[in-house]
Amino acid sequence: MRTSLSLFCLPICRVLSSQIPFYEPTTKHSRLISREIEQHIHTLLQKWGSSGLSVAVVRKDASQPNGWLHEFGAYGIAHGDGSPMNSNSVFSIASNSKLFLSFSVGLLISNRTLAHERGKNITWTTKIRDLIPEWGLMDEEMERGVTLQDMLSHRTGMPRHDFSGTTRNGGISEVVSISAFN
Repeated sequence: MRTSLSLFCLPICRVLSSQIPFYEPTTKHSRLISREIEQHIHTLLQKWGSSGLSVAVVRKDASQPNGWLHEFGAYGIAHGDGSPMNSNSVFSIASNSKLFLSFSVGLLISNRTLAHERGKNITWTTKIRDLIPEWGLMDEEMERGVTLQDMLSHRTGMPRHDFSGTTRNGGISEVVSISAFN
């Protein structure tokens, strides 16, 4: 039985927050995913009856060549044949990708290094056209005004995609034309 990733986020974040802060330098032998976290993950897998999950932990570390230390953990079973989870296991996360995108945009907005490189801050009201010059809509006025917040709030005027998962005789062009009128 697969369980939504969101069921794991809060309990794992609670345990991770009790660890050493992610911005402190580490030694070469320290583990980012502690034994306590691994025990907690196994408890969650059993409690929720989930087949498996993967965890990635990243910590800033000036001693590393790229400035970051990372560690991956994979727990449980990946497929019905009993093969184990690994760092390349693929998950169906459905609408949780919206959460990840919004969180990522928030990180970009708070990234002072990126703002310094660009010469100006990115905000929720930054126009998409300022970030992606080649981006466009059929309506030029809307194209000039759409902001990050508009896109994340589904306020661009773009059509819904209710039929995008449905097979149609005319293929993609029919799906797009049907969606535009609904």
